[in-house]
Amino acid sequence: FASFDFVPSPGRHWVRYRGNFIRIEREREHRTMDMSTGSPWETLTLTTLSLRPTLFQELLQEAKEAALMREEGKTVIFQSYGHEWRPFGAPKRVRPFGSVILDGNASEEIFQDVS
Repeated sequence: FASFDFVPSPGRHWVRYRGNFIRIEREREHRTMDMSTGSPWETLTLTTLSLRPTLFQELLQEAKEAALMREEGKTVIFQSYGHEWRPFGAPKRVRPFGSVILDGNASEEIFQDVS
């Protein structure tokens, strides 16, 4: 199945989270990304008028839990980017060990080594 992530365009946007309005301001610099880290040159600012001082902590915790749930029971593949490792592609379903075919007893030795 195809999945889609909607990302707000640069500019100001308003969202409502748990009954509170939050202004999201996304600014991008002219350069598209930092070539040393691969990170985009942008700033994301969240602003709200709320009586709940923990609102942003709750929002970030909920986002973290949602991201972890998307990876639960799956294998995350990492690729080297210069001096660091970054996730590569979407998490993959765990492959049944019985589908792994290697020479001789290699698969049994690997299985015993990791279990």
